[in-house]
Amino acid sequence: MATIKLQLTKSFIGDISNALEIFGRSLGYNIDKSIYDDLAWGGLDYPNNNLLTDDDKIRIYNRLSAEQYNTKYGGEYPSGKKTCK
Repeated sequence: MATIKLQLTKSFIGDISNALEIFGRSLGYNIDKSIYDDLAWGGLDYPNNNLLTDDDKIRIYNRLSAEQYNTKYGGEYPSGKKTCK
């Protein structure tokens, strides 16, 4: 069962990240792809995922917290700034 869960995670994480990026760009956001990748993990059980290193898990947690609270969190800054049009 754990193998199936890992396979599903692998197959969906890229799709989730891409959808977030398309949506963000449509709203005028111009941020790094790695941030969308981190945000994609937010809806998944990333703390218990064997695909991620401990450093990845900490970075993702800090990224999600920075975006949620709109403040620096654990070395990560919120990235939700719209580009000028």
